[in-house]
Amino acid sequence: MILLMLACSGDAVPPESQPSDSASESRPDSEIEQLTGCSSDERVTVGTDTCVLEATCSWSGSVSRAYFGNNLATGQDVDGDGRDDVLIGAPGTMVYGDTEAFSAAGEAVLLSGASLDGDGALGANLLGGEVNQYMGSATAFVGDVDGDGVSDMLIGAMGSTVGALDDAGAAILVLGGPGETLTASATWTGGDAFGRAAWAMTGADIDGDGLSEVFITDGIKDEEDDYLEGRVHVWMGGMHSDAPLADADVVLSSGASRSGFGQAMASGDFDGDGVDEVAISSPYAASYTGQTWVVGQDLALSFSFLGEETYEIPGWKLAAGDLDGDGADELILGAPLNDTADDAAGQVRVYAGGASFFDEPTLAGSFNGERHDFQLGSGLATGDLDGDGDDELLMGSVNTYEGFVTKGGRIYVAGAEDLGVGVSAATLSRNVNGASVKDYIGASMGVGDLDGDGTGDLVIGAGYENLDGAYDVGAVHLFFGGI
Repeated sequence: MILLMLACSGDAVPPESQPSDSASESRPDSEIEQLTGCSSDERVTVGTDTCVLEATCSWSGSVSRAYFGNNLATGQDVDGDGRDDVLIGAPGTMVYGDTEAFSAAGEAVLLSGASLDGDGALGANLLGGEVNQYMGSATAFVGDVDGDGVSDMLIGAMGSTVGALDDAGAAILVLGGPGETLTASATWTGGDAFGRAAWAMTGADIDGDGLSEVFITDGIKDEEDDYLEGRVHVWMGGMHSDAPLADADVVLSSGASRSGFGQAMASGDFDGDGVDEVAISSPYAASYTGQTWVVGQDLALSFSFLGEETYEIPGWKLAAGDLDGDGADELILGAPLNDTADDAAGQVRVYAGGASFFDEPTLAGSFNGERHDFQLGSGLATGDLDGDGDDELLMGSVNTYEGFVTKGGRIYVAGAEDLGVGVSAATLSRNVNGASVKDYIGASMGVGDLDGDGTGDLVIGAGYENLDGAYDVGAVHLFFGGI
C-alpha cells in the first residue's frame, strides 16, 4: 500500500515523496506527463490555507531532478509585448547533444505573459552544454542594460568550467526583445575554481542615466562548499561582450574572510530620491552576526548594518518593495535561523525606506516563524497582489509541516496592515502550502502582472516537487492577483 502524505489537495494528486558535442535539446522522460499550462478559465487567488495545487496554471520539468522552478525571475517585460514575463531556472535538466547526453547541463526557460491568452505554453529556452553546468542555477530580470527600451535578463550557470577551473561559473546576459530563442549577448566567466560565479545577480540603474548596471557574485564558495569572502562584480549599463568577471568596471569586496559577501542582493530606491540603490548581504560577517551593505551611485561600501544574533544568517534572502506607499522602498531581510520565537523558527525584518534611510535604519516591522526549524525568511518577494498601489510582502518558510507532511513549505502574504514588531507568522490570514513531503516551497517566488490587468500575479517555484513517480522534477504554479 502506498501512503500519500499530502499537506493540501487540489485538482492533481502528487506522488509519495522520499526523504563535447553541442547541446541541442532536452528530452522528457516518457513516463512523466508534464504540466503545461492553464487547466481552466477560473482565476484562483491566494486565500487562507491555499494549496499550491489549486493554482489555475502550472508548468513542470521533464525529467527527474530537473529542479524546474528552483529559482525564477518575474516582474518585468523582457519580450516587449507589454506584459510581464517569467524566466524559470531548471538547473538539473538533462541535455542531449548529437552523440551524448549531458547530465545536469541545465536549462532556463521563458514564459511569456502573453501566452496566457492562449494555451500558456512555455517559450524560448537556453540550454547548458556540459555535464553539471547547471544552466539556470540563477535567474534575474535586470532592467534595460542596452538602452533599447526593453528589459534584459541574466542567467547563471554556476557549474561552468572556465579553462582548467572547475565550477568557476558564468553569467550570461540575454538582451530582451521579441524572438523564439534566448541568445547570449555576453558571457562573463568566474575566476576561481569552485567559486560558483552568478551565485546571485541583480540589476539597477544606480546612476540615473536610464541604463541598468548589473551586479554578479563570484568567489563565494570553495571546493568543500564552505563560504569564502565573496566578491560582487559590477558592469555599468551599455553594450557588452564576453569577458572574465575580473574585468568588470567595479569589483566590490568587504574584506571579511568567509563572510559570504554577495549571498543575496536586492535593488530598490530606499531613500526615495528617484534613483535605485543595491543591498548586498554578507550573512557570516562580523563573527557570524551578519552584515548587510547598501551601495549607491558611488559604489562605496560605506553604509551597513549588523544582524541581531549570531548564526541567524541575516540576509540569506533580501527583497525590496514599497509596502507603505510613500514612494520609497523598504528593505526586507530574511534571517531563517533566527531563534526569537523558537530554535531556527526564522525571522523577517522590514526596514523603512525614506529620506532618513542612510542616517539610521528604522525597523518598521518584523515577523517571527511559527515553530522550531520552520526557517521563515528562506525566501522573499514583493509585489502588488491586490491592486491598491502598495506592495505586499511574501515570506517563504521552507520547512513547515502540516499534519504528517513535513517540510512541504509555506508562503505567507503580509500587507502594510500586518506590519508590527514581533508579529507571529501564524497570525497572517493569507498563505500557500506545499503539497507533499519535502516540496520545500517558499524559496522561489515572484510577482508580475502576467495577464495585463494591472494587478500583480503570484508565481511560485517548487523545484523539489515530484510528478508521476519521478523525484524532484519541479514545477511552477501561478495564482492570479486580486486577493
